[in-house]
Amino acid sequence: MAGTFPSQRVESRSSRKILVELYSFDNAAFEFAYTIDVSQHGARVLSKLPWTPQQHLSVRSVQGPLSSRARVVYCQRLQERGYAVGLELYQPVDKWPDGAKVFKAAAST
Repeated sequence: MAGTFPSQRVESRSSRKILVELYSFDNAAFEFAYTIDVSQHGARVLSKLPWTPQQHLSVRSVQGPLSSRARVVYCQRLQERGYAVGLELYQPVDKWPDGAKVFKAAAST
């Protein structure tokens, strides 16, 4: 059936909390959000804003070299915690930045 998701993920994900900047060129929406988990071709982020499925975004890590265009795959409302947003990255990520370094830098500011 077209448009359905496979019951099992094709690639593995790793839990990693990394501060990223999300930006939409369509409506100039912008925010900083943390990833929940990441893979070579995508990420799940915890967002304060509701993003629209199929919306195109720019994703950039605050620390590290990650910069990619992405597509919003889904946006789920979380109970009183914002939204879980699934992103498909257009450029595969060989290595995500180390989340531990991001936390130390964010905590010191």
